Amino acid sequence: MQIPNIPTDNIYKFMALSGLLTCILFILYPKHLINELRMDLILTSEKSAIMSLTINAELAAIQRKIKRLEIEKPAPDEIGKLWDITSALKSLELKKDINKETQATYTKLHMFKNERINELVGLMFIGIAISISLSLSGFLLWYRRVQRPLDKKLEEEALTGYTNTVTPVSFQHESSIYSHRLSRRIQR
Repeated sequence: MQIPNIPTDNIYKFMALSGLLTCILFILYPKHLINELRMDLILTSEKSAIMSLTINAELAAIQRKIKRLEIEKPAPDEIGKLWDITSALKSLELKKDINKETQATYTKLHMFKNERINELVGLMFIGIAISISLSLSGFLLWYRRVQRPLDKKLEEEALTGYTNTVTPVSFQHESSIYSHRLSRRIQR
């Protein structure tokens, strides 16, 4: 694939095209970053939800075991089951505490990423405004300082070139001279 040559024959065209290019970049790159941040927000929300669901499922399983043991009244040799349930309950309480801290961290992370998204949106609009102003000033300066004088010069050349060319009257005169010479040659 061949990249087309960018017309950089004068500074104004370069300004205009640079403004257009940076405008496109200020649209696409921040959008890419914003999408990545939003995907991170979604993933952290999902991780948090999965962690909460896992803890709730474990808690429900332990509560079912406790209810079953209350109904069955375990024998003295099954005291180990009670010990396992109480240690699992303590472990679950610890997991709940960790989950609360993790939720708080995820909340702070969400706030930080949302602030970052807002900053990127602000920078994106500022960059687009600067790029558009650069591009417009480049096009206007190019038109006023380069294209107008070229148009005037072309118009003057066209007007002066038209008066120096053959007019219908001079064409008739020249054609009569040539026809007179031709008729003399034919007579000889």
